[in-house]
Amino acid sequence: MPNSVPVRQVTAISLAVALFDGVKDNQPKTAYKSWTDLVRGLTKHQERETKDGPLWSPTLYKSWEKRGIAGVLAVSCLVLDYEHHDVPDLGLWGRWEYVGHTSHSHSETDPHWRFILPLASSVVAADWPRMWRRLDLALTAGRSDQACKDASRIYYLPSHPPGGEFDVIHHPGAWLDPSEFDRKPVERWIEEAQNRLHEGRNVSGLWLASQMYADEYSQTEVEAARWDTIVPYEQVDSQGKIDPYTTKEWLDTVRNVFSRSPRAPAPAMPLERRTPIHG
Repeated sequence: MPNSVPVRQVTAISLAVALFDGVKDNQPKTAYKSWTDLVRGLTKHQERETKDGPLWSPTLYKSWEKRGIAGVLAVSCLVLDYEHHDVPDLGLWGRWEYVGHTSHSHSETDPHWRFILPLASSVVAADWPRMWRRLDLALTAGRSDQACKDASRIYYLPSHPPGGEFDVIHHPGAWLDPSEFDRKPVERWIEEAQNRLHEGRNVSGLWLASQMYADEYSQTEVEAARWDTIVPYEQVDSQGKIDPYTTKEWLDTVRNVFSRSPRAPAPAMPLERRTPIHG
C-alpha cells in the first residue's frame, strides 16, 4: 500500500472534534472540521522520536469541561484500532467512507492500524458504548481494540519514528449511518413474535424475550412489551383444559431469559462486499 494518498474533496460538512496539545493536556479545544480537512490531517505522518505529540478525539465537549467521559456530549466518528494483527477484510467496508493509518509502533512484523469512519449523524455520549459495540461487531466481528468504545478516548495524529515504516489508506464512500445498526423497534419485535404464534404462546413469548435481550433491551423494557396482553389469555390445551397465560408467566419468562449470558447482536444489515479502493 502507498505511503501517501491524494486527498479527495469528499464533503464540506463539518464534524465536531476535540484537539489536545499532548497526552497531559486535559483541556479540549473544540473545532469543527470538514471531512476533507480531517482526511488531510489523518493521512499525513509526522516523523518524531517518540509518539507523544498532538492528539484529537471525534467528540463534542460541553463548554469549559475538562477531558473525560463526563464532559462529552456526542461522538462524530467511529474509531477502530487494530494492534498486533492484520487489518480486517476491507472488502466488507466497500460502501463506506473511511481513513486508515498506521500508528507510531507499527512495523511489518507487528502491525498497528487505526481506522476512522465519519458518522452520518452524531451519537450522544450516553448511547455511545452500546452503539460502538454494535458497530464493532458488525464491521470487525469484535476483533478491534475494545478500549475505543470510551467516548472520551484520545488519539495521536499519525506519526512514525525516523526511518520507520508507515502507511495510509483513504477509501471514498457513504458515511456510516448508526441508525442502520441500532436496536429494532419494540413494535417490530412484537409483530415478528405474533407471526410465530403458530408455535404456541409460550414458545413465541420466549422467542420475543430472547430476541429483545440479544438486541440489548433492558429487563424493564422487555417486561413492558407485555406479551401477556397481546396473546389470548385463555386457550384450550391438548387435554381439553383451560390454560391461561398470565402476567406472572410473562415476567417469569423474561427473568429466566435475563439470567443467561447475553448473545452478541447481529448486524442490522448484511455487509456489502466490494473491492477496496486504496489511495
